[in-house]
Amino acid sequence: MLEEMGLLYVPRNSNRVIVTPVGKQLYDLLSAGTPDDALTKKRINAVIAWALSNSQLNRPQSRGTPSPATGQWESCDIRPYAAGWQAILELDGWLRLDEFFGVLWFTHTVEDVGPAIEAIREARAIGKDLIDPKRFARDGDLMNPRIYWASHLSSGGTILRIPEGTDRLEVRDESRELLETVLRFAGGCGIGGSETSFRARSYKSVEEYFESVAGRACPEFLFSGSMRVENVGHEPITILEGYKTELSGDDIILHGGPELCSIALNAPCYHKSVPGRLLRLAVKEESPDYQVILKLRRARVFRGTF
Repeated sequence: MLEEMGLLYVPRNSNRVIVTPVGKQLYDLLSAGTPDDALTKKRINAVIAWALSNSQLNRPQSRGTPSPATGQWESCDIRPYAAGWQAILELDGWLRLDEFFGVLWFTHTVEDVGPAIEAIREARAIGKDLIDPKRFARDGDLMNPRIYWASHLSSGGTILRIPEGTDRLEVRDESRELLETVLRFAGGCGIGGSETSFRARSYKSVEEYFESVAGRACPEFLFSGSMRVENVGHEPITILEGYKTELSGDDIILHGGPELCSIALNAPCYHKSVPGRLLRLAVKEESPDYQVILKLRRARVFRGTF
């Protein structure tokens, strides 16, 4: 399980256990001693969601039990948890278990995700079960897979929930923004379409997969950064909170995710690192790993507070 999530791995032909960058982040959060604090919970949930979103069936080792045939995992070009979450969001934020096991469970390629979602929509329109619900009930042949997938897709109930007495996975209201941000991050400012949020990534070695694909660190802004717009007089000001900044000459550099794509060039902004002044967005760029980089410059004096 821990290898599947990309939190740690054992290099081939060794007896060493190596903690990945995202595994180190989770360990640090859990060992800080305040896991029940609301902010810490948010950060832990973000890191776990990030790790699950990067997990691939096409990985060099630890492919589960029973292990899929070589042809199955080699041809799988989606990240299953990310694809499942994308489907749930496109299906009004919920998914029945018969829909998962009847369609999505068998979806292994990017080109099949769209048709799978449409098949579920069509079945809903006529009130059709896609498989017999008895199969994932107690003593059914899909009971164990039900426990596995419901637990993993829901991240232990923190991202999705199953209302009592139902067989529906539903996005929690408080987790929707996190889920959308994690999925949207892979696509930058809209480049590549929604499939970039769940397309599998290539790798050349066990180490590259666990260090740079599944185990890559969760960007801090996914669980700390937020932006909002407030009107001061008749002027909308974008308030940037939780983002770290750095100075580069006259520029204030800020790294974030796709949530920053909507800020227009020259828009007035505020960040507490520059008290008493508004900032204006001079340059907006994307990095190769889909981070959005803002270059802000000092604008007029501002005496207000936010």
